[in-house]
Amino acid sequence: VVLIDEVLGKVYMIFLHNGVLTLHEVNTNTGNIGDPIIIPNFAFVEKCKVNDGFLYFLYKENTFIEYKKLYRMKI
Repeated sequence: VVLIDEVLGKVYMIFLHNGVLTLHEVNTNTGNIGDPIIIPNFAFVEKCKVNDGFLYFLYKENTFIEYKKLYRMKI
């Protein structure tokens, strides 16, 4: 998944490897991928967005499966 932070002009990619989600910044000039930023281990992470240096996503808790929560993470 490719995410674009339009405020800061940065591009990120999300990878899933061995059940762990990681976020990597992509250098748009060289195409190189930066160091991984590990996304916390939440169940059913979806709808990831980046804006102004923060990653936002929805997740479900184990206790209230029918509700989704919004998580905000500084990147």
